Amino acid sequence: MARHVLFTLDEKVDKQDPREKELRAAHDFVQELRGNRNEGDFLRVLHEQIDSNNDQINGGLLYGALTEQKSSQYATLLQLVVTDNFNHSITKLFALTEDVDLVNLRPFRMLRSHVRLKIVWLVDKIAETNLERVQSLLMLLTRHIKSGDSAAENIALARGLVNILNRYWRRLDIRTDIIPTTVYSFLRLIADHYQELDLRQAEVDYVCTMIRNRFRECLRIGRDLVRLLLTVSRIPGISDILRDMFTAPKQLDPTFECVQQLLATPSPPFVIAQRITPEMDIKMRFILDKVKTKMKSVAIRNYRNVFLSNTDESIYVDLIRFICTGIQPPNNILGSKIVQRWEVIQKLLSGMKTSVAIQDVKLALFFDWLFWNPAHDNIMYIEPAMLMMERACQPPSEYPVITATSIEYLYYVVDYYLPQMASEIRRNLTFAMFSLVQMGVVRSLRRIYTAPGLEQDTREQLENLFSQFTQLNDGQRPPIPSLLTSGELSQQSRTTTLGVSEAQEVAFKALASQIKQLRSQAAPATYAELFQIFVTPDICSTECMDDMFAVLQATRNDTFLDHLVAAYSRYPEARSKLLNILLRGYTTNRKFGGYLGTYVMGKLALQTSEISVGLYKDLANHMRMSLGDRLVKDLQVIHEQQQDVFYADILPIACRFFPDECHSNVDLLDLTLSIIDFPLCAQISLALSKGQYRLFGVNDPFEVLKSSLDNWDELNILFLWKLLIAEKGGRVDEIEAFIEALSNLPDLGNSLATIDGLMQLCKSAPATPRLMLAALSRHDLNGQDLLRHWWTCGDHTKFSASLADALIRCKDLDMDTHTMAETQGRLQILLNHLTSWKADYMVLQADSEDSPFSSPLVKTALANSLMGLPSLAAYTILLQ
Repeated sequence: MARHVLFTLDEKVDKQDPREKELRAAHDFVQELRGNRNEGDFLRVLHEQIDSNNDQINGGLLYGALTEQKSSQYATLLQLVVTDNFNHSITKLFALTEDVDLVNLRPFRMLRSHVRLKIVWLVDKIAETNLERVQSLLMLLTRHIKSGDSAAENIALARGLVNILNRYWRRLDIRTDIIPTTVYSFLRLIADHYQELDLRQAEVDYVCTMIRNRFRECLRIGRDLVRLLLTVSRIPGISDILRDMFTAPKQLDPTFECVQQLLATPSPPFVIAQRITPEMDIKMRFILDKVKTKMKSVAIRNYRNVFLSNTDESIYVDLIRFICTGIQPPNNILGSKIVQRWEVIQKLLSGMKTSVAIQDVKLALFFDWLFWNPAHDNIMYIEPAMLMMERACQPPSEYPVITATSIEYLYYVVDYYLPQMASEIRRNLTFAMFSLVQMGVVRSLRRIYTAPGLEQDTREQLENLFSQFTQLNDGQRPPIPSLLTSGELSQQSRTTTLGVSEAQEVAFKALASQIKQLRSQAAPATYAELFQIFVTPDICSTECMDDMFAVLQATRNDTFLDHLVAAYSRYPEARSKLLNILLRGYTTNRKFGGYLGTYVMGKLALQTSEISVGLYKDLANHMRMSLGDRLVKDLQVIHEQQQDVFYADILPIACRFFPDECHSNVDLLDLTLSIIDFPLCAQISLALSKGQYRLFGVNDPFEVLKSSLDNWDELNILFLWKLLIAEKGGRVDEIEAFIEALSNLPDLGNSLATIDGLMQLCKSAPATPRLMLAALSRHDLNGQDLLRHWWTCGDHTKFSASLADALIRCKDLDMDTHTMAETQGRLQILLNHLTSWKADYMVLQADSEDSPFSSPLVKTALANSLMGLPSLAAYTILLQ
C-alpha cells in the first residue's frame, strides 16, 4: 500500500505526513483485529476492544472511511462502535483541515480530492447526531471553498457544505460564529457559481433563510452584508431582502431601524477572513511580517502563482478586503523595511486585467471610506488605500495611474453607489479623510494634489472631494470639515455648508476615534480639543455621549480624567454632561468605581485634590447616594482588584481625606478586616500608632462594636481591638469618651476578644475619674485587674484622687439621671471591684504603708457613697 494515501505527494521524495502516519498505524491495528472474521464477529471484537483501545479503533475506522473503496462500511462500523460521541474523529478531521502548521504538516489543498469530499461526507454523517461539535469544522471547511475557483472539486466542496447547512439550519448554534461566517461565505460565492444553477439556488436558499429567520445573527456581518447583497441584487429572493432592508427594515427584525444602522457597523475581521483559505491567510501574514521590501516582487509573484493563478480575478476582491481589515501590523512593522500592506495591494492591483474585477476591488478597498464612522471604525481599515494613493503618484513610482483611477472611482462612487445616500456618503468621506490627516497617516493631500503625473481633471476631482485638505502644508492641523455634498445638487454646484454643531460633531468624532486607537500614545492636546468641543451646548446627541464613553472605556488612563476634571472646573454649565459620563461607567461596569476611586486617591496623595474631590462628591449626589456609601463601594472594588495597593496606599489616603465618611465606618472596617492576618495587622497597627492615619477617629463606636459582636468571628474582633488600641492608645480624652459610649452596650456577650480588648484599652491610659467610673461600672470587666494596673503603674496620689472623684461622681451623677435602683446597681458594681481588689491587695501587700484604702480622700468618698443607702451597708468593710 502506498505511503501517501491521504495526500498528493511524491512516493520517493516526500516524507509521510505525521497525521497520516498516526491514522495509518491505527488502521493497521484495526486490520489485525479484523483478520479473517466475518462482519458480525468483527463488530463484536470492536465492541470488546473499544474501551481499552478507543483512539486506535476510532482512528483506524476513520482512515478506512477516508481511503478505502468500501468507505461506507467503515463509516457504518464507526457509527456502531463509537462511545465518545465522535469526539476523537472530529478532532482528527479538524487536524486534517486547519492548516496551522505549514512547516511540518501538509496543507488542506494537498489532500487528494476524493479525501476532501469524503471529509464533507463524514461530517454530514456525524452532524446527524453531534451537530454542535462539528459546527467549528463546518466553518473551517467553508473557508476552504476557494473564491473564483470553478474546478470540479471546489464546486463539489461548496455543494456538500451548503446542503448540510440547508438541512440543519434550525439547529445551528446562535452563540457561535457559524451563522455570520457561513452566510457571508455563501452570499459571496453566489456570484461565482452563475453556471452551477442548482448550487447557486442552494446558496441563495440558505442565505435568504438565515437572513429571514436569523437576522440578528446576520447583523454581526456588518456593512459588508449590504455590499454582497447589492452584488447579486437581481437574483429573486435577494432582491426582496434588499427591498425590505431599505424600505421596510422591521420586516426583517423588530429591532432593525434602518439600513444605515447596518452600514455604520464595520465588518469584523473574522468574518472577512472567511473568504480566504487558512493557507492564504498564513502566507500573506508571513509576507507582511517577515519579507523585506526589496524582496516584495518575488514574494508576491510566488503568492500569486500558488494561490491566484488558477482562479478568476474575483478572488482579488476577497484578498484585498482581508488585507485591509484582517491584518493590522504593529508599530514596529509600520516603521520598518518590511513589506507594507499598501505595497501588496498596489502590486496586486497593477497586475489585474479584468475591468469588472478592478472596479470590484476598488469598492472593497474604499468600502469603509464610504460609511466611515469615527466612533466605531478602525483607522487601519482605510490606511492602505490612502498610502497607496499617495505613494503611487510620487516619482519614481511606476503606478501614477493607480492614484488617478482611485480618485476618479471615489468621485463617481459617491453619487452612484447608493444615490439615495449620496450626501451621507460624501460626508463620511470627509470624516475619513479628516481622521487620516488628524492621525498622521498622511500629513495632507498636498503631495497628491501637486504630483507631476496627475492630469488636471484628476486634481479637480480631488479638490471636489477633499478641498479642505488639498491646500494644507505638511504638518498643518486639518480644519474642522465644513463641506457636505448633497446628492440632489447639480453637478455645477455640488457643495453646501454644514451647520456649526454638525461641523463640531465631525471634529469630535474624529478626535474620539484617534484617542481610542492611539490609547496611551494620544497627545494631551488631543484630549483637550475633545473636551473643548464636548462641553459646548451644541454637542448634546446620544451618539456623542456614546462616543465619549467609548473613549473612556478604551483609554482608562489618568489623562482622560485629568481633562474631565479640568473641564468640570472650567465649565460649570457642562457639569451634568460630564457627570453623566462617569455615571455611565458605573452602570456599565461595577469595577469602574475602582478605577475612579484610585484616580481620586492618587490626586489626594499628590495634594492636587480640591477639584477632583469636589467632582467626586458631586457625583455621589448626582447618583443620589451619600458620599460615604459611594466611597466605600469604590473602595470595595479596589480591595477586590488590588489588595496590596488598598492597604498600603488607598486606605490611608481615604481615611485622611474623608474622615467623616471613613472613621468608624462599619462597612469599611468589615472590608479592612475581611482578609487581614497577623503581619498585615501589625503593619496597619504601626501606621495607626504613628498617627499616619486614623480608622476610628472620634466618631461614636457603638455601631462598630455592636456589628462586631453580632456578625464577626472572634479572630476579626481580635484584630479590630488591636487596631483600635494602636490608634487610641494614650489618647485619654478619646478613651474616656469611648468607654462611656459603651454604656449603651451593657452586655459584651461571650466575646473574650472584646472583653480583653476593652481591658487593654483601659490600661493604655492613666486612671482618671471619667475612665474609672466608666470602666468600673461594668460587671463584665475585671475591675480588680484594672485597679491593680492603675495603682502599680501610676502616681498613687493621683490614683487616690481619681478614685475618690469617681466614687462621688457615681452617686451624684446617677442620682440626677437614674432611679435609686439604677444608682445602687452601678455603685454596687464599682464597690464589688474595690472589695475584690482590697482582698487581693491585703494578701499581697499587707505590710505596705502606702495603701489606697488609707487615703483620707478615698475614705471620705466611700463614706459619702454609702450614706443613705442601707442596702450597701456590707461595703463599709472598705472603710476599715
